Amino acid sequence: MSTPVRLLLLVAALCSPIRDAVAEPVRDCGIAVTASHAGDAYVVEVKLDVPAPVRTTWDVFTDWDHMANFAANLRSSRVIERSGNVLRVEQQGQSTFGPLKFDFDYVREVRLVPYEKYDFHLVRGTFRRFDAEVRFENANRSTRVVYHAQFAPKQWAPVVLGLVLIRLNAREQFLQLCEEIVRRHHGTAASPSNTATKK
Repeated sequence: MSTPVRLLLLVAALCSPIRDAVAEPVRDCGIAVTASHAGDAYVVEVKLDVPAPVRTTWDVFTDWDHMANFAANLRSSRVIERSGNVLRVEQQGQSTFGPLKFDFDYVREVRLVPYEKYDFHLVRGTFRRFDAEVRFENANRSTRVVYHAQFAPKQWAPVVLGLVLIRLNAREQFLQLCEEIVRRHHGTAASPSNTATKK
């Protein structure tokens, strides 16, 4: 597999919720995403309305120790360091696009402002930089989530193809988050296991 294609798959794995600006919004949770490319960086903004309280929504978005149980592309996910509201998260997994598969492994440093926002940056991975912020707002029995990210890969890759792959991967990931939030809100989610590693 060529280096640009491998890089695009890693971008799709890391970015979570991303869709190019001309695509139709996802119906579930009203997911709407814009993505653009400027210079060497991608800029992404995601907005969604989750039919659950802020507390439940926050608990799912920050449940890194169990995220591999409900995010299909993750093999393992765990908090490896914690100091108050600052922590480091390690995740490993595989993104699949038809016959193409790509394994990823990265560490992020996360700063929490509980039930309001968190931001993170990449500690290690196949990027020169990756910074993001996720905000949570009470919206009359639902939660508005706003995600903003800017990242720059280490190597060049075709922008149009990158946006397509990112969109395909991101749509599935955000739907999985939304589904898990709804399950927990209605009390139908399985109890978290003691491990976040898939066998």
